[in-house]
Amino acid sequence: MELKAVLQDVVPQIYADNIERLQLPMYSDMSRGNKCDRLTFDLHEALTSRGLPSRRELHKVADGRWHFVIAHAAVNAEPAATDLITDLTPWQVEMANRGSGFLHQDREAIMTTLQAAGAPEWFVSLRGIATIAERHTTRLTPFSR
Repeated sequence: MELKAVLQDVVPQIYADNIERLQLPMYSDMSRGNKCDRLTFDLHEALTSRGLPSRRELHKVADGRWHFVIAHAAVNAEPAATDLITDLTPWQVEMANRGSGFLHQDREAIMTTLQAAGAPEWFVSLRGIATIAERHTTRLTPFSR
C-alpha cells in the first residue's frame, strides 16, 4: 500500500484513539491540538509495524518550545530539507488562514504552507533542519528519559 494511502487510513484512527484516550469531545480537531508527542509516537509505531521507514524528529527553539514530526526516512538517515514529513498538529497556533487536518509534504513545502497561512516564524521553524534537537526518538515527550 502506498504511503499516502496508509496515512489517510491510519491518521484518522490515531486522532480518534487519542480523542477517546484523552476524553475529549467526539468532534475535537486533533490537528489543531498540542498532542504532537502522543500522535507522532502512535504514527511511528503504526508505520514501523507496516515495515515503512519512519523517523520521529524532536525540534526545539531557544525559548524551550518544541514539536515532533515524522520524517519518512530511515532512522539513521541524515535529515534534509527535501525530506517527506508528516505534521499531525500543524494548526495548533492562531494564524490568519488556519486550516485543518494533517500535512504530508516535503519539509520546505510544509514550512511554506504554514508561512502562507500566517503562522509565527518560531512555529514554522519547528519543522526545519536547524531546530532538530534529536534526529530520532521514541521517548514519548522531550522530558522523559
